[in-house]
Amino acid sequence: MRTPRRALLALRNLAGEERLDSARAGVQRLLDLQNKALFLSDGARGGRLGDVWDLGMLVNGSLSSHVDYYLGVYNGVGENQNDVDKNNQKVVSGRLAMRPPFIKGLQIGGSGAWSNGGSAVNPRHDRFGGDVLFTRGPFKFKSEVMTAKDFDLQRLGYYTHFGYKIAPKVEGIFRFDSFDPDRRRETNAANVTERDYIMGVNYYIHENNVKLQFNYLRKTFENGIAPSRNLILVNLQTSWW
Repeated sequence: MRTPRRALLALRNLAGEERLDSARAGVQRLLDLQNKALFLSDGARGGRLGDVWDLGMLVNGSLSSHVDYYLGVYNGVGENQNDVDKNNQKVVSGRLAMRPPFIKGLQIGGSGAWSNGGSAVNPRHDRFGGDVLFTRGPFKFKSEVMTAKDFDLQRLGYYTHFGYKIAPKVEGIFRFDSFDPDRRRETNAANVTERDYIMGVNYYIHENNVKLQFNYLRKTFENGIAPSRNLILVNLQTSWW
């Protein structure tokens, strides 16, 4: 059992494997696609569910060789990031990741954040999510879901992701990604559910330190509230660590 590590740092371990990948690397070099999932990246519509920073204390370590944990207490879930904390209430967040020894390559995780707000001055900001990662040889499967309560808004985001190494340096990827910033209504561009269909190819020139990424995105919106869009993204990424 490893000795727990303690540090003052940001609230960055709420989401599952994808958010932790980019945090571990210090940059986004470990991400399979150029953009993170919508529930992490659609900040204009409340999609910062786990990809936020706030002051607090984190304890993390291993309960065994197959179980890791993270437990933190913070000022909030990002609402106090660039301001002083205006109340005494704190947010408790945690994550548990398990790797069953009888299924090689499988990891199952759960995470959450619980605030004790409830007033107009200090509204609730709660999150709960789960993730699954399975890698075996050239194959990778991962899926995550994250729910949130902000004020009186209920949010939901999830994705399913498949990857396959066609050759040692070439990987094909498909992902279905969905985010609903307000589960009660579908009335305008601010609250409509977005669903993205993504196909990608990664060419690993030198593992994750130098790679070329091609992504095709088909962005769709519930009830045709916003027009569908097609995007082609090309990215050459380098890293020196």
